[in-house]
Amino acid sequence: MTDFIYQTKINFLRLALRNKSFFIYDVIFPAFFYLLYTKILPVNQSGPLTEKWNKEYLISMLIFSATLISITTFSNFILSDKQNKFELFVKLSPISKIQYYVSMIVVLIAMKLISFLLIGLVGGLVNSIHISAGTWINLILVFVIGTIPFDILGLLISQSGNINLVNVLNNIGVFLLAILGGLWWPLRMFPEWLQHIGKLTPVYQLSNIMKSVVLNSSFHVTDIIGLSCWTVAFLVAMYLINLKKE
Repeated sequence: MTDFIYQTKINFLRLALRNKSFFIYDVIFPAFFYLLYTKILPVNQSGPLTEKWNKEYLISMLIFSATLISITTFSNFILSDKQNKFELFVKLSPISKIQYYVSMIVVLIAMKLISFLLIGLVGGLVNSIHISAGTWINLILVFVIGTIPFDILGLLISQSGNINLVNVLNNIGVFLLAILGGLWWPLRMFPEWLQHIGKLTPVYQLSNIMKSVVLNSSFHVTDIIGLSCWTVAFLVAMYLINLKKE
């Protein structure tokens, strides 16, 4: 257990505290977008609608930040570890390969919680968003569990083994999900055929669930089923890739 804690501490230092891109790219970038679309650009809406928009866009940027952490940052670090023979270090250390990956997941959760708190703080201070403590706790739980498919996708992308290909897949994956999933602009602004595609994305489904929590409205079971299906699909893809390598 002590070895696992030590490994988790090392991973946290590598992925978060000593990684400037985490704070700049994964946290500040979504926070800037949030400020841009809620304070800088004009929103021609009345008080209650503005408050709703501020809450909904906060959810969008929280999920956008999670995709950057889980897909871009995570996949790059996993690939970097492979290229730098860090896995050899893991084999020679007291912890197992499974513990190494569990340690990385623990660090990912910690990074996403840091992002959640910082971006949530921006929303609270700048737009005076009022959300009860119970709702915040529910949001955090849904956020952590609901972003698991993104973690698996990041791990899946890292299996390509080529840094250039990983960066291309990361950029396409993150920004395509953000656009099609309605994180940057409301899905209703797109053509109807594109809206149907967007509603199938995991970011849209997670966004719907989190928005129902923050707005105290009922959620659609189909969104939970959709997220579950994406999780299973990514796990199966991961299994098949590892099976092929063996």
